[in-house]
Parts: sequence; C-alpha cells; structure tokens
Amino acid sequence: PAGETLFHFSWNDFPELVFHGPQYRYICGLDPHFLALHDADLWDLYQRISEGWGENPSKPIAQNFGARWALLVLPYEGAEELLGRDPGLREEYRDASAILYRVLEGSDPKQSGP
Repeated sequence: PAGETLFHFSWNDFPELVFHGPQYRYICGLDPHFLALHDADLWDLYQRISEGWGENPSKPIAQNFGARWALLVLPYEGAEELLGRDPGLREEYRDASAILYRVLEGSDPKQSGP
C-alpha cells in the first residue's frame, strides 16, 4: 500500500526507486548524510546490513527500520545467497533486475504465513 516502507540495500538505488514508486517510503535517499546526521547508529546498521552483516538481516530490517518489504537491486554480489538463507524473508517477486522480499521477522503474524 501507499506509504509502505521499503528497505533497499544501497542508498544509490533511491533515484530509480522513487521515480517508479513515489508512493512508498525509503530508508535512505539521495544523500546518505541525512540519515547519518539524524541517527548515526541507524546509519551504521544500514551500512552493515548492506555490506552483508548478519545471517538474518530480516530482524533488524523489521525492528529497526520498520520495513515489511525489502528490495534487492541486482546484481549485488553475495547478497542473493545471504538473503535466501534468512527464514525471515520470503521472496515474493523476481525479474532480471531485482528481487522483492516480504519481511516476516517482527511483522504481523497474520501476514507471515506458516
């Protein structure tokens, strides 16, 4: 739905994302300094997730960023394999340029499925 927060793994994907989906909220826009200045710890966590930190990034994506969706713009070396092992992420859509995941960790249990 409009207004939904979409976690994206690289701040430089923002221009294309907002062009095609201006109705959504994104974690980090044109200049990552704004997030870093607003909340240095959150910026650090965003960078660590984007660099492949942690085996289950769904948990901080849901709990710290409040996102129920995550979009991986391809290619992104190693990320697809890491995210595919996370039980808190369910692949909902894939094409040649991106993978869209539903974030199950910390989300509404009615929407998480079995």
